Parts: sequence; C-alpha cells; structure tokens
Amino acid sequence: GIAYSLDDGDSWTKYEGNPVIGNDGIKDFRDPKVFWNPKEQNWTMLLVAGDHLQIWNSLDLKEWKKVSEFGKEKGAHGGVWECPDLFPLKIEGTDEEKWVLLISINPGAPNGGSGTQYFIGDFDGTTFTTDQTEPQWIDLGRDNYAGVTYNDAPNNDRIFIGWMSNWDYARDTPTEKWRSAMTVPRKLTLRKIEGEVFLVNYPLDNMKGIEDKAISNSQFELTKNQKKMIPLKYGNQSEIRFTVKNPEMTLYFSNEADDNLDIVIDRKNQVVIFNRDKSGKIDFSKKFAGGLQKMDMSNLPEEPVEVKILLDHSSMELFINGGQYVMTNQIFPNEFYTAMTLENNSNDELNINDFTERKMKRIWD
Repeated sequence: GIAYSLDDGDSWTKYEGNPVIGNDGIKDFRDPKVFWNPKEQNWTMLLVAGDHLQIWNSLDLKEWKKVSEFGKEKGAHGGVWECPDLFPLKIEGTDEEKWVLLISINPGAPNGGSGTQYFIGDFDGTTFTTDQTEPQWIDLGRDNYAGVTYNDAPNNDRIFIGWMSNWDYARDTPTEKWRSAMTVPRKLTLRKIEGEVFLVNYPLDNMKGIEDKAISNSQFELTKNQKKMIPLKYGNQSEIRFTVKNPEMTLYFSNEADDNLDIVIDRKNQVVIFNRDKSGKIDFSKKFAGGLQKMDMSNLPEEPVEVKILLDHSSMELFINGGQYVMTNQIFPNEFYTAMTLENNSNDELNINDFTERKMKRIWD
C-alpha cells in the first residue's frame, strides 16, 4: 500500500487505490524495499513471499508488474525469508561492479535462530542471478538480524544497520526500560580473497567522533601457552584493538562477579569460537547460551590482521581483518568486565602489536 505526504512528511494520506500490490494468499508477503532502477529508468520493489524473493517494477509507484523471482532453490531455507535489499558495489581496488542481495531468515542461521544471508551476483534491471552455490552470512554471531541499508548515502557508501537480537529469545532478555538495540552502523564493501568475492562490513569512520580517552599497551609477546591479563579501565564502554599474525589464541573477559566470556581465534583450524554460556545473566532463556558459536575463518591472510572489539553494556561486536569475519552478540554481565586475558594457544611466539583500549562516549548524554 501507499501513503503520501504533501507537507514534507508532517502528515500522511493513504492512497485511495490501496492495495497497489494484492496478496493472492501467501502467509508471509512482506517487507517492501523500493529503489530507483537506473537500468530500466523506473522504480523497483523487492518483496519476500515466504521462501523466495519477488521483484516488481513500476513507472509511477502505483501500477506494478512482477518481472522476476529469485531464491526458491538458492540460499538457506530453514525459515521465512525477510527484509530484502539489493544494491551495487564495486570490488575493492577495481572498477568491477557486482550486485549484492541481502535476505534475512528466521529461523535457520548457522548458529541458531535469526540471521542475514547475502548473495553476490548480477542484476539486469529485472532479474537477479548468481553463481553462488553455498549460503554466505553477513555476521556469524547470534544477534545481527533484519539489517537493511540506506540508498543515496554520501560518497555512494552502502551503510548497514542490523537489529541486535534474535527471535529465539528477543522477548525474554533481562531488560526493563528498553528491549534490544541496533548494531553500530557499518560500511559494506566487496573484497576479492583468493579469487573469490566476499562481502565485508566494518564500523563507519564516523565512529571516531565518539572516541574518547585511550590506554595503550603498545606491543608485547606471548610465549607458548603463556597468558597475559590486561586490566580494563573502561570495561563495557570501550573499543579494544590490536594486530596479530597467525592468531591462535583465546580472549577471556572476566569480572569480580565470576562472569566469563571466552573467544577462541584459531587460524590453524580456521575457526572462531564464541562462548557466552557463563557471560552473566543467561537463565532467562535456554536458547540464549545455546553452547558454542562457531565461525569459519578459512581465508585469513598470512600477514598481521586487526582484531577490533566494541564492548558495550550488553553487547559485543567483533571484527577480524577489517570486517572480513564478524560476530555480534548480546551479553548481560552482572558487572562490567574488568579484565581481558590473552592466552597463546600455539607452539610459537605470538606477537601482539598496537594494543589499545579506548573509551567510547555515551551517545545518550
């Protein structure tokens, strides 16, 4: 349906010809995303219809024609398709352009419940096609769902914000004055790695505008099986960043309430493991802890990579190698984490460089 405004959005009138696209009886017929289609010089609308995508075109936003469908035999189908988005991106360092389709799914994500998959392919103005054979996911944590992007952002950037929750437990989280939040805004880019193109997402440079005081441990070395405890001055209001080559390590976050959050980054076995089973309040839902979360890390480069962590009161956003690998998770510690312990899990010396804990300003003040 359509609602229109003649006073810059102060008031709205429902179009008398609604609905402009009728539903023939599909239970989940939803989430329209409309954009100007430069290839066809018309408007394009994306709609999800249960287990697949429909693409509609219109010259006037009132009369619509379905021009194609996508996905009945592509991607993950563990649950309902939701929140479609379609946009072009250039591959980093080239003029080659590909189209990216986002589809959220609930349930059916790799680590359980809600998640957002993506497809890289081509769009000719009416039809989206892809050679992708396996599902790809924008975030392998449990709490980044239903994200969409902004059209016509400055510099043609593609900015993504996701809903930081999961329908497995969204109604049960132990909060009172608010329930759930959004991820930090992230810039999406395409990166070619070993001949294959991947979608990466990383916090906007504008995040530097809320950076505050910083504490730097510069660089240090960890011998075989050595641990190093680093006090956290800013706790759950911080950005933690360092670089490391061939990371085979565990990060432990702890506090005086005996809450523990563990992250294993294992380049040798090409996996990241996130464990929040003892991270704080977890008894509000059996599905919240849910065992170990795993993320494939099979294409990490040989050179040193950045590990960046945004630690907030009730969330952690983890970015490895500039957003090549990402995990977003809610956490509910009984107190702020006061220490981060790094453990070397390899047989070689592990060099940690440019270690910094930085306080992030509150945006509500």
